[in-house]
Amino acid sequence: MKFKIGDYVRFLNERQEGVVTRIIDHQLIGVTIEDDFEITVLATELVIVSSSETQLLDTEVSIEDFAPIKSLTEQGVFLAWIRNEKATSVFTIHLINQTDYQLLFSCSTEESGQYNGLCSGTIEPKKSISLATYPADTITLWPTFHLQCVYHRNKLFNPKQPLITQYTIKPKSIFGTEKVVPQLLVNGFYAALDNPEISIDIERLRDSIGTVKSPSNSPIFVPQQEVDLHIEELKEEHSTMPAGEILQFQLAHFNRCLDSAIAHNFERIIFIHGLGNGTLRYEIHKKLSNHPNVRTYKDARKEKFGYGATEVLLK
Repeated sequence: MKFKIGDYVRFLNERQEGVVTRIIDHQLIGVTIEDDFEITVLATELVIVSSSETQLLDTEVSIEDFAPIKSLTEQGVFLAWIRNEKATSVFTIHLINQTDYQLLFSCSTEESGQYNGLCSGTIEPKKSISLATYPADTITLWPTFHLQCVYHRNKLFNPKQPLITQYTIKPKSIFGTEKVVPQLLVNGFYAALDNPEISIDIERLRDSIGTVKSPSNSPIFVPQQEVDLHIEELKEEHSTMPAGEILQFQLAHFNRCLDSAIAHNFERIIFIHGLGNGTLRYEIHKKLSNHPNVRTYKDARKEKFGYGATEVLLK
């Protein structure tokens, strides 16, 4: 029998139940029982009472093969951490798909610069999967979760850019008020991983664009060969800026540097946009793909930037 973290199990040889919190090897399983005490048990001495895989709805949302595309739920990918009902000092991490798309996902964790593949697979529309289980008192040691999701449907749909993002669960997130988690409909904590609808304060944006820190004191602006578009590099006061305003601010600086590089006959220029949720990278690539002065563009020096920078070759 194959066990997964978060499975609720019963002991075969004694009157005891608990939650799987560690897979030690193919023979030994760590099970947390009452009073949040973890014991090591042989896998052959356990039987699964309920699986950790959560099915939120018995059926998918009913949509005809050629239903209007506008009727699809485009957003709603959440990371949630919920107290285990059998062991309240243990949190189970869930990836929730509230969209009308099938998600092909890959999840890895990062601790002290070391990456480890956690799990991968597919999540059907309106369903979820549990990723891992951690004791609450070790939250400062919980890893950063790196997620990549590809949206897919076997019916009519508009192609969506893959979601590439990371999230670190911080201690303050489990000391606030619990709220109902989307789809799971239980109390817990969660964060939206895809972009919510954003509203932009145009007047505030217009006033702030002129305060970009210029890389040169020259009245004629000449960009550097490597332009860092992280907001903290562009604007000192950014902590209160909405996400949409930050994005437009970054794109304004990108356009300014690209135009100036073309005007100064640059052969190439690198834009460092980071990974994030992939929105800034997507908007930059969309602009470059239709630009008459761009010969081509590609990921820049993966050994240095990973997939977080784009090199632009100019005509």
